[in-house]
Amino acid sequence: SSSSSEIDIMRNRVLQMQVLAMTEKESSEHWRREAEDNHRLAVQLEHEKNRAIQQRDDALHQIEHMRHLLVQNNARLLPSDHDLMKLPLDDVRLLQTQLQQELTKLALIEQAKSNNVQQTPPTDNSPGTPTSNSSPRQRQHKQNHGKHVLVSS
Repeated sequence: SSSSSEIDIMRNRVLQMQVLAMTEKESSEHWRREAEDNHRLAVQLEHEKNRAIQQRDDALHQIEHMRHLLVQNNARLLPSDHDLMKLPLDDVRLLQTQLQQELTKLALIEQAKSNNVQQTPPTDNSPGTPTSNSSPRQRQHKQNHGKHVLVSS
């Protein structure tokens, strides 16, 4: 009777060990599947990251190419002398004022860059906007003084 109860105890232990082994095996399989899923996700995310980096690099190259084209295409900013001669005098003066403002901005930017100082260019002032305490007649004279010269092409 004692040996039969020892055998029963041993059988119960074997059964408990088998149940524990099955539970551990199921748990191990679960973790293995989860690890494989996470690995696939990591690989997919790495591919997406590389694709995003490539798209960013392509966009940066395209921007640089467009800047280059913009500089090339704007090498000639003014219309031909013939076309300028067709413009009314007021339009020529307005164009000259606008170009002088742009040249002023460029001079300030060049000065800031040559001094390694970061400055912002002045905001656009329309020709009719007063920038000093001068009278409208004085501003009119300043705006129109010396503006009858055409740039040859």
